[in-house]
Amino acid sequence: MPFLDAWHEASVTTLGLFWMAFWAFGLGYLISSMIQVFVTRKRMQELVGTAGVSSMVLATLFGFISSSCSFAALAGARSLFTKGASLAPSLAFLLASTNLVIELGILIAVFLSWPFVLGEYVGGVLLILCMWVIVFVSQYLIDVEGARQHAREQEQQGGGEDGCHHHHNAGHELHNHGDDDGSGGGNGHCSPDEMKNNGTEQEKSDEEHGNPTSGSDTSNQNTHDDDANEHRHQTPSSSSPSPSDDKHEESTYAVLTNIDKWKQVAMTYCMEWQMGWKDVTVGFTVAGVIAAFVPREFFEWLFIGTGEGGTLSFGQVLEQTIVGPIAAFFTFIGSMGNIPLAAVLYSNGVSFAGIMAFIFSDLVVFPILRINAKFYGWGMALYILGVFWACLIVSTLVLYYAFDAIGILPSSDDSDPVTERDFFDLNYTFGLNVFFIMLSVTCLAYYFYKNGLPKIFSVKGQSIIETTLTFLAWVSYLWLIGGLVASIFS
Repeated sequence: MPFLDAWHEASVTTLGLFWMAFWAFGLGYLISSMIQVFVTRKRMQELVGTAGVSSMVLATLFGFISSSCSFAALAGARSLFTKGASLAPSLAFLLASTNLVIELGILIAVFLSWPFVLGEYVGGVLLILCMWVIVFVSQYLIDVEGARQHAREQEQQGGGEDGCHHHHNAGHELHNHGDDDGSGGGNGHCSPDEMKNNGTEQEKSDEEHGNPTSGSDTSNQNTHDDDANEHRHQTPSSSSPSPSDDKHEESTYAVLTNIDKWKQVAMTYCMEWQMGWKDVTVGFTVAGVIAAFVPREFFEWLFIGTGEGGTLSFGQVLEQTIVGPIAAFFTFIGSMGNIPLAAVLYSNGVSFAGIMAFIFSDLVVFPILRINAKFYGWGMALYILGVFWACLIVSTLVLYYAFDAIGILPSSDDSDPVTERDFFDLNYTFGLNVFFIMLSVTCLAYYFYKNGLPKIFSVKGQSIIETTLTFLAWVSYLWLIGGLVASIFS
């Protein structure tokens, strides 16, 4: 039966795409976890109170060492903004944390090609520069201080949709603050049930009163925390190091040989997977479905110029640049989950411009707009949406014509259909996957030893976005299982 055959093909394609990408996720999350644990970030936040060059550079670096989770990055941006950072550095942090991160580049290299990786990082810088210019000339149109006050009030009321607060102290409570209206907690990745109950009651009490618990006194300086919820009353100008900061300064060798730090890396590695597993599950499943069921003619209709060959006209490039974000706007899928979808689009003839615009669109999707509206009010949320949309269109056009001018513009004619790839050959992917499976199992064993098994079926206290993603993730698993056995009856 044609439907059962296509269903089986969709499931095999999804699993094959994930098999190709697993080592890339593992490597990216490992590097990200090591950066979060070993790199001190706390003082950077105190240095971005203006929109000058140094503040923009620091905010960009601050974002670079942050997570690639689009929704969780909103918490860091709000934290900077409420503590007195100017609008431009706050948005620079947000753009950097979703476009200049290591794991995203690795994943793009696996599914696309090196020009797309170069485009991702160069484009990320272009996005920040373009945003800086637009904000400089247009921020008088919006009540920035009113939005800041609104964000502070939301923060004081318990956070709302600030996403996943990475409190990566091994064995301690991991904070996730949701709100009652369902949009809170709302990174789309982390639920209160998944993120708490990771320490004893005494440890929780000690942390709440600022008393260090065993193994945690050095980790608080270096881990990847959202300071907004733990240090709300700290003033932005308090830039001088405290005696405790000096006390805990360690040499690089001492830090790298500290077993407690590596335990934190293991915990953080698991947290990275915990943040993204639903996005990844849904994104890869949708990619398989589209690859198996959606004909190429649909993409040729949606993206004008697809399949025609030769050089696209400016109008065709502009249309693909605009359609890319529109195609992504109503998705619940974050940047990592969008990459296999981008690979499907590319294999169906969509140009470099359309692909890059699609990848850059993770901050103009509907859930992000809704969270920003909760943070800053609808006026500022729509302003940020407009700024980001203009930035990604301009940056994508610049990238397209710059790459074309220097002769490195990739052609979709060189891309094989996703469904025809050899996913499970014995090659370097197999060896790397075996290594990262062993690493992941080891880290998970330690994580479960410290925290117990997560309540993966529970949606109690979750936001609307989180609950929807949980439901879609489990539907995806049922779909994949059904597709694998469908061939028996075809």
